[in-house]
Amino acid sequence: MNTIKTNFINLYKDNKTYTILQLGYAIIAVASLVICGLIALINQNLGITLLYVPCAAAAILGVNALFWSILKTILDSISSKK
Repeated sequence: MNTIKTNFINLYKDNKTYTILQLGYAIIAVASLVICGLIALINQNLGITLLYVPCAAAAILGVNALFWSILKTILDSISSKK
């Protein structure tokens, strides 16, 4: 656990906030998927209903990665022209 904290601190110090954001979305998606699975063992309807949370987190992760790569490509092409 201490290593994960140290890695996040190093990412923050290196000004890699995008990486921290993406890791946050991935952690939320995986953790909520596990929690929904456990809830579905107790109450199937509630567990299936709560599956919207990990699906939304995974969708946000994908869309965020797509837009970030497009933005980075545009910024790199603009900076290389100068």
